[in-house]
Amino acid sequence: MERLYATKTGNGLFPTRLGEPLDRRYTVGASGDSGYEYLLKQYFVTPTRELLYVTSVNHLTVKHDLEHLACFLPGLLALGAHTIPDAYLPAKERERHKWAAAGFAYTCYLLYADQKSGLGPEKVGMKPGVRWVDKLATWEAAGSVGIPPGLKEGGPIKNQKKKDYDLNGGGTYFLRPEAYILCGGQQEKRSGVNEATKSLSLFIERHAKTRYGYTSVAHVDMDPVRPLDEMPS
Repeated sequence: MERLYATKTGNGLFPTRLGEPLDRRYTVGASGDSGYEYLLKQYFVTPTRELLYVTSVNHLTVKHDLEHLACFLPGLLALGAHTIPDAYLPAKERERHKWAAAGFAYTCYLLYADQKSGLGPEKVGMKPGVRWVDKLATWEAAGSVGIPPGLKEGGPIKNQKKKDYDLNGGGTYFLRPEAYILCGGQQEKRSGVNEATKSLSLFIERHAKTRYGYTSVAHVDMDPVRPLDEMPS
């Protein structure tokens, strides 16, 4: 699909050979029909949510992965935005920190709400996108109309094929506390984050509780999940 998008058509039609047009043959019949069919299908399965997330960088290469452990950050940003004096955090930066906290907290919530089990995966591979600060600068240059980038609440998606990310190995939940940290420290009122605070305990009790404690579980995108018979510290 990336090659299809990159094709310079000139007249709005796709040639029968993709990439830089190598011929001038255009058709919706043999050799051309599938391109138009899958273009529309791709539109229907492409997520429309703008997920704000943080990722890792290795030797200046952006990895586009999101670890569950990083979900403490929204609470940290929100706490700083509400407590650091103006002398150290100017008003504009304070507002940006609040936006970042709200947007990232909602993404962390969706990692739970998207799964059939209600539990969040340890790590996901995000669809590559544009840096948030760049999108924010474009939004501000255009007059700051509407909701800031990354703060739109698109709602959960249960169908794995339509999600904005890929689960690594089906998704494993390791009894991480970061979700509670983000919910407790996140002071920006968002419906999803508040809902997650109420429901997380119920899902942990339902899927992770054992006779003698709690266990990590595999395949959070399924219900029931598969217990791993282990309890991390």
